[in-house]
Amino acid sequence: MQAVVNQVIPLTAQNTYGKIMIYSDSFLTVEDRLRGEVNMENPLFLRVPGGTVNGLKLKVTQMPEFFQGERYLVFLKKNGDRYVPVRGEWGKVSL
Repeated sequence: MQAVVNQVIPLTAQNTYGKIMIYSDSFLTVEDRLRGEVNMENPLFLRVPGGTVNGLKLKVTQMPEFFQGERYLVFLKKNGDRYVPVRGEWGKVSL
């Protein structure tokens, strides 16, 4: 799908092992759905590991970074109740 990033919010949260980790929550407006089912009226929420919180930066190898105002072609899959980029950074193409 083609989407523009409305907002990116870095935060700390527990990972699946109960450890605190830095994540970035990104809210995307879908402009064009190429395949699959997605509600184009509501922002799409993605949480990816990595980001900067209180001057501490975490960069996770092969995970995409999203930037506010940027437009991307994203390839996503459903993981439980969330969407995640397919094959890490290969799931995001800058437009």
